[in-house]
Amino acid sequence: MNLGAQLLQYTLSGITIGSLYAMVAIGFNIIYNATGIINFAQGDFVMLGGMTAVYFHNSLHMSLLLSGLVAVVIVTVIGILFERFAISSLKSPSIITLIVVTIAASILFKGGVMFIWGKDVYVLPSFSGDDPIRLLGATIMPQSIWILGFLALIVSALALFFNFKI
Repeated sequence: MNLGAQLLQYTLSGITIGSLYAMVAIGFNIIYNATGIINFAQGDFVMLGGMTAVYFHNSLHMSLLLSGLVAVVIVTVIGILFERFAISSLKSPSIITLIVVTIAASILFKGGVMFIWGKDVYVLPSFSGDDPIRLLGATIMPQSIWILGFLALIVSALALFFNFKI
């Protein structure tokens, strides 16, 4: 692989990984703007959703789409319960108290996941094939294109939501 192809490969890989981080950051931003709370457990909700989807797909043999949808519902319910019982139940909490509560939830979620599933690495199969797409000497997986497209859709929808009034 020549230098130009390597540079393109690193750029495409970086953009794909950066897109995943951007989706998590968008979640932080939405939660902070809606509630005024910095939720340090946000990444753990993402991890919990992934682990739940892996469980339903690998152990209960649900389809990838169905296991993802079930995971979203379960994590949404957990998030609502967390907000109702851990956040809303506090009477005029300080910012420090809210930070401590979300950090404690993060520790609790990590510990719970390690207790249930252990420390092993789990993966979901690619939903759009394993054959890479060649582009000027670099390769990109079809799933990476889905990730980029989904991020573009999310960013566009949020831009419309926050910038246009009916």
